[in-house]
Amino acid sequence: MSSLIHDGVISDAVRDMIVSTTGETVQSGRVGEDVLHADSCKQEERVNTSIRNISGLVLVLTMVANFGCAVGPPPADMVPIPELTSQGLRAGDAVQVEIWGELDLSGEFTVNRNGVVVFPLLGDRNVSGIPPDDLEQQLVIDYAEFLENPSVNVTVLRRIAILGEVKMPGLYPVDTTHTLTEMLALAGGLSPTANKHDVQLIRDGVVVRQSLDMFSLVDSTPIQAGDQIKVGERGWLQRNLALFTTGIAALTTIFVSIVVAN
Repeated sequence: MSSLIHDGVISDAVRDMIVSTTGETVQSGRVGEDVLHADSCKQEERVNTSIRNISGLVLVLTMVANFGCAVGPPPADMVPIPELTSQGLRAGDAVQVEIWGELDLSGEFTVNRNGVVVFPLLGDRNVSGIPPDDLEQQLVIDYAEFLENPSVNVTVLRRIAILGEVKMPGLYPVDTTHTLTEMLALAGGLSPTANKHDVQLIRDGVVVRQSLDMFSLVDSTPIQAGDQIKVGERGWLQRNLALFTTGIAALTTIFVSIVVAN
């Protein structure tokens, strides 16, 4: 012992042994820390990869669902109809006539199957194919024989059955100067499950238009009195998208918890 420690001074041999032992211990501790850090990084990378994969799946499914909402169903049987910029009066239409100061001459008059309307004082008038503006001008001329400077306003109404995914399906008189959106508002508007891209025009049981422009004026569409407007329903995935997304998120949380636990 005296050879190892002399006058309180540690010999060179003892000092070298201490340094060697301490260095090995420190080095061993660092190696252990490096191994634990590497395992932690690998585990974190596995979790992040799983989250990215599941998030990508949710994104793809959401895009598919939105695309399904943006397009209508596959085309059904359709009858080709020429597009019209304006339609004349047809059988089944109703002509709403307002003559200022003349309540007895004003009213709503139906176009019969022969295209004829019976007006007070004027009698029978064939109005088939006549645009509303032209009819208004003609009535001003005709009533001028009985009235002084008559003021006449004509509104054409088409009786349309609005069916499908609307809040109050039924038969409605539709002003031809209104848009399809305003027409559907007569039936209370669209239901929560309605597909606004699937608005069919049905005539005599046959689909003649698969999808109508919601912002078009009724007068600029092929819609006739007696037609049916049917609003389709969204698919299951579109109706339950929120529930579906919530389920995916819950499964993601469970999966990540399992990965972290392992």
